[in-house]
Amino acid sequence: MPVATSLGFQDYQSVYSELQASAANLGGFTINQNYDPEIEDYRRKNTVFWELIPAGNKKPAAAPTIKKIVRDKRPQVGYVNRGDLSGAVQNRKQDLALNLDDPGQDVKAVSAKYRYDFFSHSMHEQQNRPYQDEIAVDTDDLITETWRFLEMELFAGDADENPLAFNGLEKQMTLPEHIREINITGTQPQKIWKTINNMVLRAATDRNVLRKITHIFMTGAAYDALLGELGDEQNRIFAAETEIVPGFNVPSMTTGIGNLPIIQSPYLQDLHNQNGNDILRIYLIDMNAIEWHYVRPYGGRDTADPQIFDITMYLANEPLVTERLLVMFGTLYLKNNGVWRIDIRAPLGSAWNIVNT
Repeated sequence: MPVATSLGFQDYQSVYSELQASAANLGGFTINQNYDPEIEDYRRKNTVFWELIPAGNKKPAAAPTIKKIVRDKRPQVGYVNRGDLSGAVQNRKQDLALNLDDPGQDVKAVSAKYRYDFFSHSMHEQQNRPYQDEIAVDTDDLITETWRFLEMELFAGDADENPLAFNGLEKQMTLPEHIREINITGTQPQKIWKTINNMVLRAATDRNVLRKITHIFMTGAAYDALLGELGDEQNRIFAAETEIVPGFNVPSMTTGIGNLPIIQSPYLQDLHNQNGNDILRIYLIDMNAIEWHYVRPYGGRDTADPQIFDITMYLANEPLVTERLLVMFGTLYLKNNGVWRIDIRAPLGSAWNIVNT
């Protein structure tokens, strides 16, 4: 029977070299690609956040480390004498120098393999079991688990914890003022929906950085707490459902900048028993600030999505598939600090998806 390797991150250089070696150095090996329709189908079923990243924000990487030049200094403007315009504020070019201090995000690799030995293949054929069907079942599992893994890592990826990982949104949130904690454990609990609306408005009215929250992500437990808080007010606060990706409808919430979709994601994590309470999490996201920079795998298509490769060995002019490889190279990049988080301090037992147990 085929044996699946564990799904995880592999070194960027080693995987890329392996693909090149399969074509250039092993003579009898060739790399073939297929299964694009299946990949697209599973993406729709298992991912939401990935689908919401604007197509124009999924772009080829210009370098192994993605860095941005930031314009964070603005010319000084003021009143002057109207008769002769004397006293105009002087702006020196060196005072408007661009910020080159971005530490950047390294392009990483997500990959997994299935390996099939010659004997297993021979027995499979001798028993007249359809080879393509057997491979398809294994590939289904590979694709499904890859999308689930990717969707979680887009939020939780941590290069400090695992140097082979890319940094997800949680690690790229660098502004403490973008994180708000509220407490719903006392006799006068703070209001979740009011906090959401307040942070949405603060983001939209920031005169220095033009940002606008477009989507609200939360755990199932946080959504349940929000519904419990609203009670009879639910019909006033919630608007009609919104289709955010084809075939996927979600509720939307009325805010000071309009109706925003609420996505309950199983890939977000609540925290259990943090100083005697659970922490339920809500993320407010400007999807226009989310980018994915990718490298096209050697021999593959020009797409940001994971791709399937067959590494085929020819024996006596007959093809024998020995490995099926799924691989993608890329990294998440957060622009303009376009993510905010609400931590809801709730009674023990409120968290559903928990870590640190």
